[in-house]
Amino acid sequence: MGGQAARYFDPRDLDAMIETLAAVAGNDDLRHEMSAQGLERARLFSWRRSALETAHLYQTLVPGIEVLV
Repeated sequence: MGGQAARYFDPRDLDAMIETLAAVAGNDDLRHEMSAQGLERARLFSWRRSALETAHLYQTLVPGIEVLV
């Protein structure tokens, strides 16, 4: 969900978590790059899109329901 703006690791693997966090914490360039990528990724989301997708889901789950967006 975070795309290239995030770093992923197995949350059950403590060593992987430590390694990933240390890599980000110790690299200013990487943090700035991730920050810029995060802002770019955030542009893909909106409250309107969220409302439309939620309404569509309701209409799929409950045929005949009218949802105002």
